[in-house]
Amino acid sequence: LNCPITQSEVIKCVQKMKSGTSPGPDGIVTDFYKACSDIFAPSLTKIFNTIFDYGSFPDSWLKAIISPLHK
Repeated sequence: LNCPITQSEVIKCVQKMKSGTSPGPDGIVTDFYKACSDIFAPSLTKIFNTIFDYGSFPDSWLKAIISPLHK
């Protein structure tokens, strides 16, 4: 990237997230992020720009919860 990510780009991407999905390890569903995107946008923008500046992201972002479903 040649320019920083903007808050409006973050909000636009959050609003495009699919609703009704299972929460991640933090327990927060996408509908919550979408409803509060204007509140989260400044922090998320700073996090994403820091990731691009340093070229790495937190190890905790590599974790996921996998639950087998019996069919």
